[in-house]
Amino acid sequence: MKHLSLSLLFLLLLVTSCHDSKDPGVVPITPPSSSPPSNSELPAQGSDTNHNFTVLTPRVISSKYDGPVLLEFRSIDGRSNFILNAVWGENIPLRDDGQGGDKIANDEIFSVTLDSKKILSNLASISTCRPFLGSISISVIAGYSNVFAEVSTDSIPQLTVEKVNDQVQKTPHLVNIITKGSTVFDDDQLINNYTNIFYQHFGDDYDFIVIIFPGFNDNRHHNIVKQAVTGLGMDAVDMSGQFGSSGKLTGISVFPNTTFLDGASVGYQHELGHQWINYLSGPFAVGQPHWPVSDLASGIMGYSGPGGEGLSFPYDLVQQDANNWKIVQNTSPTVFNDLELYLMGLQPASQVKDHIIFNDQTQAIEPGAILQGPVTKVSATDIVTLAGIRNPDYTASPKKFNIATIIVSSAFLSDMEMSFYDYFSARAELKKAIVAREGFSIYVSRPFSLSTGGAGELVTTLVN
Repeated sequence: MKHLSLSLLFLLLLVTSCHDSKDPGVVPITPPSSSPPSNSELPAQGSDTNHNFTVLTPRVISSKYDGPVLLEFRSIDGRSNFILNAVWGENIPLRDDGQGGDKIANDEIFSVTLDSKKILSNLASISTCRPFLGSISISVIAGYSNVFAEVSTDSIPQLTVEKVNDQVQKTPHLVNIITKGSTVFDDDQLINNYTNIFYQHFGDDYDFIVIIFPGFNDNRHHNIVKQAVTGLGMDAVDMSGQFGSSGKLTGISVFPNTTFLDGASVGYQHELGHQWINYLSGPFAVGQPHWPVSDLASGIMGYSGPGGEGLSFPYDLVQQDANNWKIVQNTSPTVFNDLELYLMGLQPASQVKDHIIFNDQTQAIEPGAILQGPVTKVSATDIVTLAGIRNPDYTASPKKFNIATIIVSSAFLSDMEMSFYDYFSARAELKKAIVAREGFSIYVSRPFSLSTGGAGELVTTLVN
């Protein structure tokens, strides 16, 4: 089962830097003074024609690097004449003529060579190591694709990468698998190829796998591999054997774009939440795979917009009278709500309060707006009536989840690249609030331990 959700949007902008978080348990060494370009992220020629991609080489730029950065972009809709509207004020044409950094003429991969100094000049404290570079546009469409750079600063420990064999290498929180075939990203057909390679070298010790495909313009999502929990509103399923697990693996979260990978972010937790939420019937069904417009929507799972995309609801609902509720902005960090915690097995049903779901799901969502009833009131008793008692219950359900993080590329990532993504994978283990960035959204996030009120724990450290 695959459940898609777009990155959540948050409006709170805070000034901070990558120095605000440390990689737990990793001893930093002196970072390199430069990062020469590599081709480790570029998809093989002729690979995957179903997804746009945007790739920078080097993918991760050292904050001390002074040299060229190659931007490559491919669109699958046949358009051309692309322009980079750079954040520093230039409008730079992308070319497909085999010159000026473009590798192959007329291959529909459009390229431009950029000066790293101009990119790094935008490494403001607000960027959290991922400064906005600009947007790729054409004459009739502005903002066709937004581009974010990834920058390794002194705050990110540089690790020694361990090579497992000619296809696998690892750091403490990350496994890099290089492709042998022509396709780099196909989340429906080839994920099991990579996970089976993973299990050839690592034990069946992980509840979840997070798999990353650098460069592709697609939405993160979660695949349920195994579900033995009852009382969630969904049928039992076990496909773990197809992915190389003997039964431990329960879900896989897919990140086709590295710039959205951050273990401390709301988006990362949101995808894990889809392992349990929302499969309830009755008044909940209209919101699947998220929540309906309701007071539940302010939790990490948000509410479903058109087509089921996940939207954030950073609001409180303040009742005005018997049939009207005012939408009031709430700037507090987003956490899992009581019903989400119950479904995850992190809280008993007795701690789930009554909630309201609006019968009219088409009303405008904006600060200050009035949502009109009628509403349907739901309680923990109603949920048990709909889906049955959760089994295992709160006392027997797991509270600690081991996660393996895999990044797929067409050649081995460099030590600096591995260190960068290892750092953001390890942030899932943090037990303090931290600033996170997902695209243009910069906000204070409470990692899993905090967003579950201390009831849950994520471990991304590899077992072996």
